[in-house]
Amino acid sequence: MILAPEDCGCPFVIEGASLENSPVCSGTILFMTLLQSFLWGRCNIAEPCKRIVSVDNVDEEYDFIVVGGGSAGSIVLLLEAGGPEPIGAKIPSFYRTFWANQEVDWDYHTVPADYCLDKGSKGCSWPRGKVLDYEDWVQAGAEGWAWEDNLKYFAMTEGNRQIGSVYNHQPQAMYELMHAINETGLPIITDMNDPNTPEGFSIAQAFNADGQRYTTARAFLLPKSQRPNLSVRLYSRVTRVLFEDKRAESLERFDIPVVADLPVGHNLRNHIGATLSFVLSAVDDTFLTGLLYSSLGDRERGQPDMQFFFNGFYAECSRTGQPGEPATDCPENGMNVSANAVNLLPKSVGVITLNSSDPLDAPIFDANYFAHPEDMLVVKEGMRLLKKIFDSQILQDKYQIKLDPEHTARCDEYSEQWSEEWLECIIRVNTDPQNHQLGTAAIGRVVDTSLRVKHLEGNPQGAIMMVAERGAASLREEYGH
Repeated sequence: MILAPEDCGCPFVIEGASLENSPVCSGTILFMTLLQSFLWGRCNIAEPCKRIVSVDNVDEEYDFIVVGGGSAGSIVLLLEAGGPEPIGAKIPSFYRTFWANQEVDWDYHTVPADYCLDKGSKGCSWPRGKVLDYEDWVQAGAEGWAWEDNLKYFAMTEGNRQIGSVYNHQPQAMYELMHAINETGLPIITDMNDPNTPEGFSIAQAFNADGQRYTTARAFLLPKSQRPNLSVRLYSRVTRVLFEDKRAESLERFDIPVVADLPVGHNLRNHIGATLSFVLSAVDDTFLTGLLYSSLGDRERGQPDMQFFFNGFYAECSRTGQPGEPATDCPENGMNVSANAVNLLPKSVGVITLNSSDPLDAPIFDANYFAHPEDMLVVKEGMRLLKKIFDSQILQDKYQIKLDPEHTARCDEYSEQWSEEWLECIIRVNTDPQNHQLGTAAIGRVVDTSLRVKHLEGNPQGAIMMVAERGAASLREEYGH
């Protein structure tokens, strides 16, 4: 029985992409319809009094125009290509639900190549929402951007009240996985941001609060009734930026006037890895992560070059909503879990180029993964470590865990499991590009002319939000706001 909607003092407005038509895995329509109805009726989830309303008419002049409401774009006219945030995005384990849903996702793909072969001729999927070692920055010339300089801006966006603990309310399978990791001799740590313990595994920290997932839009944007100097225009695309006092040159290929010939689009970087899928007798939802040094890693940097993710049964695939429900893809074989090994310091460099002179056409993404041979070696090493963890006595005794034969079939025909050839096949077929793409334009052109970051070493969202906080602070200081 669905509870009646609560009285929130503001009317509920049903909007945004629906849970019912998720391209990833929407379970059954009945269950998703009931779940979405429940979510829309809860004041602390739907938050109808904080609803962002798109302005119909914009003013002739603004002091600042922000394009895109992503990790850094919520800080005033905000132009956003997408629409309202879907209600289902507030459920932490539904984070994949709207991937490839073009209402909220650009649904970009890289050019086809010898990786992401499980995608056929489509190339790697790059979900892009419409909605790091800082001493290296200083050495590269970004004076004033050391860790100590940035710390207060990180603090502005953080509210972690569980630092130094292994967090409460975790499923038993989480602790068993941690015991398995410990059994293999790998370290367990409590704070992945502690420079004294850079290497080890821990329950992942996330952008959650009170059991709900938060986006930067939800965390930072206030409705116009509470912030009168901010106007938000949804479903809006920017097709041209006007410059003053700049000499125009021409892009020969598409005859597009530009103000300067800069390497924009080059130095495309992304963390790259691969996924292993397993079947086992039972599983709870798990979200564990870890950082380790590969044999090629430089321990003197204090920055591991491999990251690992462990994911359990995804809630958005549910058909009944009952805990312990069998996975629908292979009910005879038990449930599925996946694990990812990722190279955090890839040496391969890609490029983004224009596809046409039409600003609404998607660009061409040439990721160039594994062009440097060391990138493949690091991911192979990570895959072997995952094997070591899943071969542990505790996981084998309780879960009888084994590789998912459907996941490995293509490479099993090619070579013996866990051979060098088989590992490379698995990595090229089940490639796991992270959603950490950056490096194609100097951040300094937006925030500080000294900041030219060439690569990334950790998950970038926290760093992006920190740069946005510093950018907002510099604007307030310069313009007296």
